[in-house]
Order: sequence, then C-alpha cells, then structure tokens
Amino acid sequence: MLKYFCRAALVLAANTLIVEMVYLATAFLHGVSFATESLAGNLWGAGIKKQLVPLMQMSGSISLSIGLGFASILIVLPDPLFGLLTNHGEVIEEIHHYLLWLLPTLGAWSLTLMLQGYFLGLIDGVVIRNSMVSAIVIGFIPAATAAWKFHNNQTIWLALFLFMVVRMIILGIQIPSSLRGNEAEGVTK
Repeated sequence: MLKYFCRAALVLAANTLIVEMVYLATAFLHGVSFATESLAGNLWGAGIKKQLVPLMQMSGSISLSIGLGFASILIVLPDPLFGLLTNHGEVIEEIHHYLLWLLPTLGAWSLTLMLQGYFLGLIDGVVIRNSMVSAIVIGFIPAATAAWKFHNNQTIWLALFLFMVVRMIILGIQIPSSLRGNEAEGVTK
C-alpha cells in the first residue's frame, strides 16, 4: 500500500512541475491573446472586418510558434529546465513519461487562447462561454472519467488535450459568422 502511495505522489509531483511549465508558457500566450483582443476590437470598431482574417493568421502563427517552441525546448532539455524546479531525480525521470503531451497540449492551447482573444475583442462572450461548456462536457469529462476509472495519468493528459481541442474547434467554427457580423440585428460593421 505504501508503494502505491509513493508512486501516486511521484506522478502528482511530475504533473505539478509540468503544469507549472505550462503556466509559464501560458503567460507568453496570453500576451498574444491580449494583443489579438485589442487589435480585433479596434478593427471591428472601425468597421475594417477584412483585416480580421490576416490578424488571425498572424496571431495564430505567432501563438502556435510560441506554444510549440516552448514545448520543444522542454522536450529537448527536460533535465536542466525541470532541474530548476526540483532536485529530485526520480521526479524528473517521471516527467519524461509525459513530456510528449506538451506538443499537442501547448499547440492546441496556443490557438485556443488566440481565438479567445479574437472573440473577446469582438465582445462575443457567448461564443467563449459556449465553447468552454461544450469542451468540458464533450472533451474533458468523458476522458477524465476514463482516467479516474482506469487510474491512468496518460488519459488525464488526453482529457486536458481534448478539452482544448474541442474548445478550439468550436471557436474556429464561429469565425465565418463573426466575419459576417450580426446583420439580423442591424449591425453592419
């Protein structure tokens, strides 16, 4: 029984350190999201909707580059970088089992945050709320339930990834209607 709790503590410590690095990457990604929000709001307010697509392309490219770049650096140099957070070699060894999840997770998260910034700039909180609720119900809960049932940490990472992917897809599907505006209510920007 003690061996089980020690293993669980090791997995928890590894996940905690990986998530700390995800939070660090998220700080940079939020910068792109905030810039996208400001620029999208300015373009929308000025009625220059044709510039929204190039804005999303540029913001998406920058955000994806940051997310994948950050993940790649952590995958290539895990020992020295995670060694800054802990001096426990067994925790760093455990981290190696989950590092590859950083590529899809930070890739999806980078685009999701950029799209969130875009819709915040358009003051469309309903789309953001709906994407969040749908991602929890469709993406996260089923995989998290499976992870709990099978006691599998890889599936927890899958749940996090699916949450982000579903949210990104739902936000992405809303882009065409956001570019048309809301003509039904008389808004013609």
